[in-house]
Amino acid sequence: MITPVEARSGKAPPNEEAVRREVEVALNIILGEDFTKVADWKQWWTAYKGDLQGMVLRTYWIKKTLQRVQLKPGERVPPDSVLVWSRLPPGKQNIRRNKSK
Repeated sequence: MITPVEARSGKAPPNEEAVRREVEVALNIILGEDFTKVADWKQWWTAYKGDLQGMVLRTYWIKKTLQRVQLKPGERVPPDSVLVWSRLPPGKQNIRRNKSK
């Protein structure tokens, strides 16, 4: 699931397996999918990227009032605000499975 960023020296870093396991567990929990190959993940991401991005909740910090506001997809960004974080809503996502092309 992790593609190498730097040229490999032929020897895996000591924590690579632990990191790889954590990434796979996180993806399985978040997506409800169990990918064993990067190609499978890329194919799934290509098919469902739009659906996931359409569910993202964004939180902005308004400089004038010093308050945080959470926006749903399609809502206007408040003036004079800074994006604090983006996340999917809590719980399992209802992503269309076996999407036809």
